[in-house]
Amino acid sequence: MRTGDKTARAQEAQGTEDEGAVSSNHVQRFRETPQEVNDTARRLVEAAVEVHRHLGPGYVESVYEQALAVELGLRGVSFERQAAFRVDYKGHDVARAEWTSSSNAA
Repeated sequence: MRTGDKTARAQEAQGTEDEGAVSSNHVQRFRETPQEVNDTARRLVEAAVEVHRHLGPGYVESVYEQALAVELGLRGVSFERQAAFRVDYKGHDVARAEWTSSSNAA
C-alpha cells in the first residue's frame, strides 16, 4: 500500500473530512509518524519476536522482560527499563504507565 493510501485510510478512520471541507471547529488529529519512530518500533518488534521464537510461550512476564533486555543489548538498541510515560486519549490524560522495553546498551 502506498504511503498516500495509508494516510488517507488513517484519516478516514479518524473521521477527517475531504480536503477543504474541514469545519473551522474541527481539529485535525492525524499526524504522520516520524521515520525515526517507525524504525525504532520495527527494531523493538523484531527483537520481541526473536525472544518469543526462542523462548516460546508459558513463562512469567519478568522472564520475557529480562530476555528482551538481553536481545535489545545484543542488537545495540539503547533502552530504559520500566520507564514511566503518560497515556493520552484524544487530548485527555487517561493514565500513567510503564514501558518495559526501553537500557543504555549502545
